[in-house]
Amino acid sequence: SSSLLLAWLYLKRHDEDSRIFTLCLVPMLAGISDYLENIQIVVLLLSYPDISRIQVAFASGATIAKSGLTTLFFLLLLVAFIRLWTGSKPVKK
Repeated sequence: SSSLLLAWLYLKRHDEDSRIFTLCLVPMLAGISDYLENIQIVVLLLSYPDISRIQVAFASGATIAKSGLTTLFFLLLLVAFIRLWTGSKPVKK
């Protein structure tokens, strides 16, 4: 649903074939990172107390990726709303 909201906002200002729509993948990637983080946490819990550094690094990487992608999504959403509200000129042809 986040990707659809972002796509709808971009559609208000850009052509359907614009490359900006690739940014709609950001929320999907954040969701995938969230699933990977959850899987890594389960693996860590099941392997306790024999936790390897690699497992910790994978879990940490998934957490950082999820946080970064989620932050990026909200920034993209904020920019899209600001452009819509300010009535900046459309890029449509």
